[in-house]
Amino acid sequence: MTLVNNHVLLSDMPNMVKPLPWKRRWQTGVSTALEGNETRAGFKVKGLVELSWNVQPTDIPSQQGFEDRIRAAKKAGYACSAFWGRGQKLAANVNGTAVSFTGLNWAWSAGDYVFFLDLNTQTVNVRQFLTVAPYVLSVAVDHTFLAGSLCWPMIFGKFSAKDIAAQNPSIGGTQLTISELESQDSAQLGAVIPPAGTGIGVWTIGTTFIVGGS
Repeated sequence: MTLVNNHVLLSDMPNMVKPLPWKRRWQTGVSTALEGNETRAGFKVKGLVELSWNVQPTDIPSQQGFEDRIRAAKKAGYACSAFWGRGQKLAANVNGTAVSFTGLNWAWSAGDYVFFLDLNTQTVNVRQFLTVAPYVLSVAVDHTFLAGSLCWPMIFGKFSAKDIAAQNPSIGGTQLTISELESQDSAQLGAVIPPAGTGIGVWTIGTTFIVGGS
């Protein structure tokens, strides 16, 4: 199984015949205040997304891989996937680290994960952005993803799945769900990769620190 940021990667595309239901919920809680009394907190502006999609394998090999990923995700409890429904069209071939988009419908940040998929070969690459001005990946892709194809942002969180419904004795599909535990509006899911040569802080080697000086 492929792990991304300690989450099992679910690379199965949704069955687009069925809708992609998604929900948004908000973090609330009760904690002890400084005075010893209870205080309630509601992070209204930091919604958590829950995304569900239906997967229907078409043959026995894809069914076996699908079931293996479900078992691994259930065991781990956490999974990640493309944020289906939020695809971004590539303006040019991606065969190294440079990425360009046609239009922009997602607020990318440095460190964000991006999900590339070649529909013809079912090749998947997951990479992180080193910078977003311009868009540069931290590691080059190992496959050429053609201009005009889609890539997606990713969603990470708690995994759940319904029981598999048999289509025939060998193949069956089900609905998968990922529920965010951290809001993408407030949490950096992937570590921001520092530029080459950057060390601790901003001081260069040889800088003299004077403690208590003026």
